[in-house]
This record gives sequence, structure tokens and C-alpha cells, in this order.
Amino acid sequence: MTREAPARRDLGPWVGDAPETDAPRRHAADRGSMSVEVVVVAPLLLLLVVLVLAMGRVALLQGDVDAAARDAARAASVERTPGAAAAAAQAALDAVASPDQECAPAALGGTFAPGGQVEVTVSCTVPMRTLTGLGLGPSITLDATGAAPLETFRRTG
Repeated sequence: MTREAPARRDLGPWVGDAPETDAPRRHAADRGSMSVEVVVVAPLLLLLVVLVLAMGRVALLQGDVDAAARDAARAASVERTPGAAAAAAQAALDAVASPDQECAPAALGGTFAPGGQVEVTVSCTVPMRTLTGLGLGPSITLDATGAAPLETFRRTG
């Protein structure tokens, strides 16, 4: 079986001059419409990119506050008295909070008894300096709760 070469389009007298293209020809009334489309679409795409960056920043900051609550709960869980646990939780929170965050004192909860669980609630206000124009305000408050178990065979005071 032999294969035949594909048939060439007959372009008439312009065989050597005209490019072979399937693009539709534009009318004179369509002239400049692409620039109008770019002027309309470009700001929308830019706004979308900025919103994605803003949500990424908020998610990153929420992760930092979650980590601070977890670390504070772990620090509180190794102490023997509720007072020492509260002090340890606050010290851990102060150690992990970034300088531009303002965190309220850690709230201690849970059952502080052998086999119980200590819970630490953290509330931090973080600045949104770069994203104020998006309606997020100059700062936002993020909350997180961390929990850690207390050992079953330990002495608490």
C-alpha cells in the first residue's frame, strides 16, 4: 500500500507570497479591540494576584499563631502546678511570637490532673501593612488553641 502526499491548497497566483494560515481575516472595525481587552482584563488579573497573596499571608500568619499555641501547651504540660504552667505557657508564647505580633496573655484551660489535658488559647494581633488597601485593615486578630496531654503517672501540686 502506498501513501499519497497530502494535497496542497491552491492559493492561486500568490503561491510563493502568501503564508499558509488558517487565521480568520479581521475587519477594519476590529482594529484596536485587543488593546481594549488588555486594558479591561489586566487590572482584574492583577487584583486576583494580590488577593491570592493576601490570603497566602493570612494563612502563613495563622500557621504561626497555631504553632505558638501548640508550643505554649507543650511547655505548660511539663509543669507541676497550674501557676507554673501558666507562666511556662506565657514564656513559650513570648519566645516564639515574632516582634511585629502583639499576643494577649495565654489563657490556660483543661483538666490539670494526672491523665488530663492542658489547653492553651492564644490570640495575636498581626499587622497587615502591605495589604491595607484590600480592606483587611491595618491589622487582624488571629486565634488558636493548642492542647497537650498530661502524663498519667506524675505528681501535680
